[in-house]
Amino acid sequence: EHVLSHGIFEAEWFGPNGSEIIEGHDGRELALKLAERGIIPPDATDDLTD
Repeated sequence: EHVLSHGIFEAEWFGPNGSEIIEGHDGRELALKLAERGIIPPDATDDLTD
């Protein structure tokens, strides 16, 4: 995960269909998107608040 100059958090995931770029406006949004896809465990986002 890294921050691009325009303030978007980005992760590149290499899945069964090749690589996919997953973006979020902040680290929380990126983590939730990763959890939705099953890339990280859902409980990894338990400490994130709305």
